[in-house]
Amino acid sequence: MESGIQSFTQLRHFIGVVEDRNDPQELGRVKVRVYSVHTESNQDVKVEHLPWAMVLNPITSASMSGIGTSPTGMVEGTWVFGVFLDENEYQMPLVMGTLLGNPSETATKTRGFGDPNEIYPLDEEDLSVLGESSVNRHARAETAEEHATLIEKRTKRVMGVKTAQAPKVSQVQPDKAEKYYERPSFDEPNPRFGGQGETYPSGVPQSVYPLNHVQFTEAGHLFEVDDTPGAERIHWFHTKGTFQEVQPDGNRVTKINGTDYEIVIKDKDVLVKGNVNVRVEGDARLYVKGDMYTEVEKDYFLSVGGDYVKKVAGNEAKEIISDKATVVNRNVFETIHGETEHIKVGQFTETLANTHTESIKGKEEIKNFANTTRTVSSGSAEPPLPPANMKTLVEANTVFMTGSDMLIQADATQVVSSKGDQTIKTSAAQQINVGTTQTMSIASTQDITASVTDINNNVNVTGTVDASVQVLANGIDLDGHVHPQTGGTTADGDKSVDTGASAT
Repeated sequence: MESGIQSFTQLRHFIGVVEDRNDPQELGRVKVRVYSVHTESNQDVKVEHLPWAMVLNPITSASMSGIGTSPTGMVEGTWVFGVFLDENEYQMPLVMGTLLGNPSETATKTRGFGDPNEIYPLDEEDLSVLGESSVNRHARAETAEEHATLIEKRTKRVMGVKTAQAPKVSQVQPDKAEKYYERPSFDEPNPRFGGQGETYPSGVPQSVYPLNHVQFTEAGHLFEVDDTPGAERIHWFHTKGTFQEVQPDGNRVTKINGTDYEIVIKDKDVLVKGNVNVRVEGDARLYVKGDMYTEVEKDYFLSVGGDYVKKVAGNEAKEIISDKATVVNRNVFETIHGETEHIKVGQFTETLANTHTESIKGKEEIKNFANTTRTVSSGSAEPPLPPANMKTLVEANTVFMTGSDMLIQADATQVVSSKGDQTIKTSAAQQINVGTTQTMSIASTQDITASVTDINNNVNVTGTVDASVQVLANGIDLDGHVHPQTGGTTADGDKSVDTGASAT
């Protein structure tokens, strides 16, 4: 190129139209059909015969080793301004910039000075139409709402996103004040001006020309830097609908129209001084390889719509500073393979509204260090039989009280033992049924006090019976009864003996 440059004193300026940008050397060069040099007929000078024009980059681009901005923004049909570096040879064009306008007609393949692919200028209702300024609608405030990107964002706003609410547990505690028992929701903020409404909020200015700086690509990507006072924004939009916008009030709206990946190689610190709402409509997984710390200074609400499954490979330690209330509306199953120890410092009350079944395959030991009271309601059924071996140790007094009948049953031998005195007392009748022999061993005196004692079988007495009361035997009063003397007389000649009040 340097060998073809003779002098810059007689450079010829030109205006032309880009007709090819597929530079085989990928230097950003374009082929330009130049007015007053080339004819309108692309048959006189075909596109493939046009020289490649270099492109002048801005000083903000290094144009070296891939550093800077790629010189690939032009499309077929772009109007450009430049100079020929080879004076009248017209083989070394240099494009210095592009020209804007109001295109009035579409290009054709048979006519030059246009896009031979018949794509540009666009004539699409939601982007740009013929006769319209080539400046992007976003940069022209009055037409911004007619641009495809803004139409899509408003059409696809996510509304009524429901968030978590506090579960009501009225069976164990009353509702707490100022909690989210009614499910809250939020809407995706409006694009450009923000807020939840459909129209511009009062007092918020709109973008004005020429303070909104816009870059739009042919694929549909959009970049905005809005310097309008009171409407300052930074916005980028991907053609698939993913965007991020920093709105005039400083709020940031990020929408990922696909899958979002975030990888942090080192640490990440997050501070949120307000509230956080997170809604996940699919599954959520959190995998922590190290320790995990969760601290809640106020109330912690957890609501699970399905099963709650928890597995702890190590120990579980839990401390409750205040009260604990639990309601289980169905069954409870608990399996403990090791030892179980319950230490209850305060009063313990257990209420069973239905049947209580307890199976003990090993030894059971119960120790009560104070008084024990056991109450069974009148509607309770017969209690189940205890296990093979059962021992109850009570180191103080024990009282069994029932409002109705009490049954003590043993299918084998029953032994009632007392190291002190034993008293059996009933306010009504007492009945003792013995299936076989009854043996009573009394080491000392036995006293029986009864108004009437009926004995309905034989009585064998070994020893002496001393009766100090009137004794009736088969209708005979033994008190003062006299038996006649047989076979002799007394010392005084009587033939009878007075038995007196006693008999042997």
